[in-house]
Amino acid sequence: MAMSALLQIKPAFPGNDRCIVFCTNDGYMALTAVAIQSVLDHAAPDGLYDIIILHSGISAGNQ
Repeated sequence: MAMSALLQIKPAFPGNDRCIVFCTNDGYMALTAVAIQSVLDHAAPDGLYDIIILHSGISAGNQ
């Protein structure tokens, strides 16, 4: 991903300080899914989270 594209990523929620970024590919998508589920299971009830997934080739079945 080009640096200019990364600079265009903005928070979904104003004032949000909970940003989580995953870098993955098809081989690690199952582990990424477990990590995301864990975040959801343990998230603060009033929390707003920005979750960004940078990837390189995730198959349609894993999306």
